[in-house]
Amino acid sequence: MIRFGSSRIVFLIGKWAIKIPVNKCGVEQSYQEIKTWNKYKSKPFNKIIYKLGVITIHQRANSFELDLFNDFRNKIFEFEQIYPELKFKRGDIYRHENWGIVDGEFVIIDYGLNIDIENKYY
Repeated sequence: MIRFGSSRIVFLIGKWAIKIPVNKCGVEQSYQEIKTWNKYKSKPFNKIIYKLGVITIHQRANSFELDLFNDFRNKIFEFEQIYPELKFKRGDIYRHENWGIVDGEFVIIDYGLNIDIENKYY
């Protein structure tokens, strides 16, 4: 299965999600995601299993219903307090499709956007 974002393409193959940038914004988002993972290396960020330059491989997350996400919104407030650099207008944390479930826990599967990238490209 293939998913297209605004700046990266994701190949969902078996238990893996392979993210490949398709433009300069995607390259910057991949670098930002790698930087964020290297800083925290824990959930709720979906683990980067392997990277090759700006191509990253993650464990594939299961999707979930929007109703469950609405129940989860109170956790987003906690997430904002712990990781304030991800709290901004178009932040990845606010979009249902940027979350998934891995090993029974909610994880953010797209966390490459930051305020600088948002201002530059969006």
